[in-house]
Amino acid sequence: MKNKYYSIAILFYLITLSLPARLYAFDAIKNMPSRNTYFTGRVLYLDKMKAKLLQHRVIYINGYGGVGKSQLAKEYSYINKQKYDLIWWFDSN
Repeated sequence: MKNKYYSIAILFYLITLSLPARLYAFDAIKNMPSRNTYFTGRVLYLDKMKAKLLQHRVIYINGYGGVGKSQLAKEYSYINKQKYDLIWWFDSN
């Protein structure tokens, strides 16, 4: 009896592997906060973020409180959300 189920499981696994991933893949995971509709400018910073992420895959944004670090990260996330399967927003408070 166990061999029957084992054979069925292997067959199912092999069929699943032969299918294109888009048929059984889950939707992208994103938990981004709401977008700031008043965000303008800072194109140079957004371009630098894009270049650094392509080069290093991880970046950090630092600066004094209230200068717009979170808004910049949010805007980058919304502009580029189709490029990523996972965007996870962590609130450090």
